[in-house]
Amino acid sequence: MLEKVHFFDGLKESTIREIESKTERRKYKKGLIIIEKNDTADYLYVVLSGNAHAFIDDEESGKRVIVNTIGPFELFGELAMFSGDRRSANIVAAEDCEVLLIQCDEILQAVREFPEFCSNVIQRLARKINSLTEDVSCLALLDNYGRIVRLLQEQASRSEEGDTTERLTQQEIADHIGSSREMVSRILKDLKIGGYIEMDNKRIKILKILPKAW
Repeated sequence: MLEKVHFFDGLKESTIREIESKTERRKYKKGLIIIEKNDTADYLYVVLSGNAHAFIDDEESGKRVIVNTIGPFELFGELAMFSGDRRSANIVAAEDCEVLLIQCDEILQAVREFPEFCSNVIQRLARKINSLTEDVSCLALLDNYGRIVRLLQEQASRSEEGDTTERLTQQEIADHIGSSREMVSRILKDLKIGGYIEMDNKRIKILKILPKAW
């Protein structure tokens, strides 16, 4: 399984198999919390099937913002593993999913022993930080419509069906962009009336270039 995860590029096959032999598999039903904010960083997690959301929330207001979606053969938990800090976000199963747990000590040992693997990890961490910076800029500089367009384009580009997103509820879209479900509903309705998108079974298909402003 780990050979399909680009994070482990630079490791010998024998080393990957040794690490994988010490892993643990767990299954989570949709809605179950996999990691809670402020948990200790004992494991690195690899998604084998399904999807998970990384989110932050405010207990007083109940507002939730999804900061990342993790799909099959993607991983999470690496930032806290290398920093030694506690978890900075919650991870929830967005749908039924199975994950592989790898002890952090195994990864840190491999980083020390294999320079090529270490170099690959540094590059991937740098790209992740750049991506997080873009997300913060998006929340700060774009309006609700601009955030929705960015989200739809990102989701569609990751889909195997081309120009069609994965299943997304209006509340999930609102959580991704830090807005309200009502605002998302109005914008999607207008895009549908304008012939820019069509929606089927919570999937959104982009039919033509989305307008720059709403």
